[in-house]
Amino acid sequence: MKKLYRYETTVGHFIENMSYGIFRPHGRDDYLVILTLDGLGQIGVGDDFRMLGKGEAILYHPNCPQSYQTSPDVGHWEFFWSHFHPSSQMHPFLDWPELAPGLGYLKLPEDQYLEAIQQDFEAARLALWRPLKQRESLAMNRLEAAFIQFDIANPNNARTTTDRRILKAMEWAYAHLGEAPSIQEIAKAAGLSVSHLGALFRKETGSSVTTFIEEERMRRAREMLEFSQKPIGEIALEIGYQDPFYFSNRFRLHHQISPRAYRSQRIG
Repeated sequence: MKKLYRYETTVGHFIENMSYGIFRPHGRDDYLVILTLDGLGQIGVGDDFRMLGKGEAILYHPNCPQSYQTSPDVGHWEFFWSHFHPSSQMHPFLDWPELAPGLGYLKLPEDQYLEAIQQDFEAARLALWRPLKQRESLAMNRLEAAFIQFDIANPNNARTTTDRRILKAMEWAYAHLGEAPSIQEIAKAAGLSVSHLGALFRKETGSSVTTFIEEERMRRAREMLEFSQKPIGEIALEIGYQDPFYFSNRFRLHHQISPRAYRSQRIG
């Protein structure tokens, strides 16, 4: 008899009433993530319970006791879930703050992250329905994308900020980089005064707003110099420098080489 392939990844979307509840005293040998979309869940934490509302997620590590159910206070619970064995490159994104040993917890700072993660979960779920031998790889690819989004909200991650106002400022600056955004415009987009933006930005990132913008401009310049054939003057305009000579001077200051020489080195 032909041996059936055992799929290691499962992804689901449940809307459950008060009768729903799971108790696994010894957990499982894989990871389990649960993300609440609506209603209210209730999870066991030691001898107590913790409510799980919209935008809140939990991550059970292997062999961690699992106890979760629909909260009787609301009577319905909508959530995405996935059991999975992570790839090696996924492990850095699994270091969540703990509610208990082996039980991680995150709260997403804004609905936009929830929407992006929902899309990734749904794409992973649908990938497992496709009659392809690569379907589990496709699903894990989208799950990894979801965990990268979770990582943005992770306070254990010292590489980024979790203050939603600074995230909004950074995202607005990214989207308007070619327009040479002013500090005043970025502060307005974040809902902060210029002085408050400057102080909070430095506290959260260790850098000034102007330094952040110029570093992002240089990153994009390097990409275009290496991977496109655009003239240097056009690259300068795309990243917010009206004067290509000024751009060349700034590039040389950062990299100790001119944009033209950098391109020549990188493409051979």
